[in-house]
Amino acid sequence: MRNLQANTKPWDEWMSLDHPALLAGFRCDHCDSLVDSGEPVWRYLLVQVSESVGEISWCLYALEQAQNKTYVLGVFDTRDQAEFYLALHSDNPLKVPALLTDELQWPMLELTTGGQLLRARYQGVYKVGLKSYRVQANEESDLLTLWYIDRYHTEYLGEAAEKEACLKIYSHFDARLRGCKMC
Repeated sequence: MRNLQANTKPWDEWMSLDHPALLAGFRCDHCDSLVDSGEPVWRYLLVQVSESVGEISWCLYALEQAQNKTYVLGVFDTRDQAEFYLALHSDNPLKVPALLTDELQWPMLELTTGGQLLRARYQGVYKVGLKSYRVQANEESDLLTLWYIDRYHTEYLGEAAEKEACLKIYSHFDARLRGCKMC
């Protein structure tokens, strides 16, 4: 196992909303050590949610300050899995396929007028150069459809629930990078 630590400030407890499904919330910042501006380059948010009986998820989100873009880094079973992704991303954002999303704006959580908790789902697009991953909700089921796109070639990676989709995308991404001598 890799011995990684997040290159961020420590987590602060944080809760933007009061809702029974929202169990815990934490936030931290990543500052570029080469720039002494004091403004964080990335802001991270980690929330623990319980959306169904016995089902707990850890959701990791990121905000790129300079361009005000929001990303879903992943949805996990445990906090340790989320911390691993945070360590990878804070070391080099290109090491994690962070999905650019416009589903909700930062801080990625909202309450509807009916009191329902909305959170940004693991869906969106990760793009570097001519290669990208696309994760989108399947309207006919509760699953997500996964695609890898390399220029004009599209590879269907399957359908999966949110946590499994996150792991499938990262597994494909990691296997592809390990075989690439240019990455």
